[in-house]
Amino acid sequence: MARNRLWPAAASAYSSDPEKCFHNAFVNATLYKRYDVACDTLHTDTCCGLLALDHEAKAIMVIFRGTTSMIQLMEEGNEAVFMKKSDWVAGGKVSKYFNDGFFRIWNGGMKDGFTLLKHQYPDYEFRFTGHSLGGAMATLGGSYLISTKLTDPAKTKIVTFGEPRVGDKTFAKMHDTQLDYHFRVTHKHDTVPHSPAEIYGYYQHLNEVFYNNDMTPGSSFIVCNEEEDNSCSDGQLLNTSWMDHFYYFNHDYLLYGDGGCTLQMIFLFQKMLRYLLLAATLVGSALGDATYADDFARNKMWPAAASAYSSKPEKCFDNKFQNATLYKRYDIRCDALHLDTCCGLAIAAHGDKAIVLVFRGTTSFLQLIEEADKSVLNKHVEWAAGGKVSKYFNDAFFDIWNGGMKDGFNTLKAQYPDYAVWVTGHSLGGAMATLGGSYLIKNNLADPSTMKLVTFGEPRVGNKAFAEAHDKQLDYHFRVTHSRDIVPHIPEEIFEYHQHKFEVFYHDNMKPGAKYKVCKEDEDMGCSNGLLLDTSVPDHLKYFDHDCLLYGDDGCK
Repeated sequence: MARNRLWPAAASAYSSDPEKCFHNAFVNATLYKRYDVACDTLHTDTCCGLLALDHEAKAIMVIFRGTTSMIQLMEEGNEAVFMKKSDWVAGGKVSKYFNDGFFRIWNGGMKDGFTLLKHQYPDYEFRFTGHSLGGAMATLGGSYLISTKLTDPAKTKIVTFGEPRVGDKTFAKMHDTQLDYHFRVTHKHDTVPHSPAEIYGYYQHLNEVFYNNDMTPGSSFIVCNEEEDNSCSDGQLLNTSWMDHFYYFNHDYLLYGDGGCTLQMIFLFQKMLRYLLLAATLVGSALGDATYADDFARNKMWPAAASAYSSKPEKCFDNKFQNATLYKRYDIRCDALHLDTCCGLAIAAHGDKAIVLVFRGTTSFLQLIEEADKSVLNKHVEWAAGGKVSKYFNDAFFDIWNGGMKDGFNTLKAQYPDYAVWVTGHSLGGAMATLGGSYLIKNNLADPSTMKLVTFGEPRVGNKAFAEAHDKQLDYHFRVTHSRDIVPHIPEEIFEYHQHKFEVFYHDNMKPGAKYKVCKEDEDMGCSNGLLLDTSVPDHLKYFDHDCLLYGDDGCK
């Protein structure tokens, strides 16, 4: 039921044409109505609910949709972690944002639709489902309807996917007594079921169904009988994967929902995107800047960037470089609550005669929140080389630079004056690398003719004036982007952000030999800006066919 009924129902809510999933994945099911309600403080995104009828199973399905934008993702974290909880009608306290999201949908039309369907089909049972934020609202929806006697707990089933913690321990204990059939499906290292953190008074409810595999048909799973049970995902050493959050039952939720919940439709959709970009893809590097080298980015700069995610980064340099030594690692507190660090590395790559500076990207949900919060909502700051940049990226770079990297770089520069300077990073690390390269050149600390700057999944760093100034500082500077990676497209241009040159766009899987295009304009529609859909977190985490976290931890093998 979870794989073939409720997961298709949950995925359908991400589609503009959800009835296709009910037509393709069910024998006799119909969509009754869709409810879209503005639910973030900037009113730029919506929460969504669906009511559908599974006539074969004699069930009314109540479906909620998860996060669709970076702003909403930021707000989920911001309100869940930092704002007070709301008292819950059935007992305990829950996240104010989850509470408000549910009631906006419920009072925005779903209540009337549900009452009508219940009257028309009095013998039907009730099935609640959703993914991510949608799972939180589904849990609240089932609890609310039982506590207000709108549903019979014996006829109510709740199954969610990648559901975050919804409320406190009192809420979890109360929820566990409300009904028998309630399951939280979790996938491997999915980060969302472990946020908001328990230190903020949040606690998971029963019953977790844990798949520690790829979730293909026939995959094994464990059902855990404790709320925060170390036998399931809580027992994992690393729960930081966004890729595992977006893939359930071996389907990317966006492609699965948009494709009508059939594999055939997903393949057609992928072929359509490939066709739209065929001209750009076939030319590969022939039309791009001749100085970009796939081998250099793939086998030098990407391993260097990924190494910063590891507790033992020197393994990547041992495996991928000839005679390279880690000079020093710099970990600096860089989020508002001082719970997470930004990271920088200084390396002497003797075989390449290069000093390599590496910056590390986001490693936690809280830091991801703060990136969005400070970049989108706070003012820019003036940049020495021209234009304005994100205050958070600016502060993070200088925290690392002034926290020891400056002294390390000057030492290496004095010891190896003829070495080139390479700068790299992924995600937030890419933003700091761009600022680092710009800063070194502006202050005559590095020769622009021998510097190489290559970043991966880099967000927009500053305004148009900054981008134009940066483009003039050095020749060898490339932003590598992977297919539908969301991060290069945030913060949005409406907040006065603008990408710099040169984008190197890989539309497909980035395996060895994959085609790419080098675009020569800052915001170039010939590269990733030309895609209809740029919302993939999995594409952000995976470059050159390697997950950044796993690749770094494995020594870049």
